[in-house]
Amino acid sequence: MKLNRREFGFTLVELLMVIVVIAVVATLATGAAMRSVKQSRKKRVEITRSVLQSALTNYRTRENRWPWNSLPEKAPNADPNLRYFTGKDNAEVFGELIRKTADEGVPYLDFSGLQTDKVSAKAKSRSLRDYIVEHGAAGDIPLGYVDPDNPSKFRYFRIEYNITTDSVNVLEE
Repeated sequence: MKLNRREFGFTLVELLMVIVVIAVVATLATGAAMRSVKQSRKKRVEITRSVLQSALTNYRTRENRWPWNSLPEKAPNADPNLRYFTGKDNAEVFGELIRKTADEGVPYLDFSGLQTDKVSAKAKSRSLRDYIVEHGAAGDIPLGYVDPDNPSKFRYFRIEYNITTDSVNVLEE
């Protein structure tokens, strides 16, 4: 006796092929998304660097002086006309701008996109705005950025002052 049986559904091989195709497409999409995120992090650092440099120049124009009290020593084997504020020392440079913006309302900086190495306990972020809301604008607040290549690492902006031209550059470390 022959049973008339209809086949319903897909074979195991067909299901595996669909899963493999979906996995390949997901892998390609994830790689493209990660490259896009990395590019946007690099662009954010570049824009922040440019904003900080403009803020320093605006301060110099408005106050007729730079926002630091003394220059660091000349770096070994460096151009004698250049001085660098590196690492957390950039707090000496940006501290006055942060204080004047927060306390006096002088519009040197927009805190929304700036980051510091100090973490706000309430907001659990490195946002300068969150830190100032929690602690005020007093004290050392160095500015930096999250490394685009290694998001678990925080880096500081380096400020280059040229004595001859009386100009500054904000650089990435």
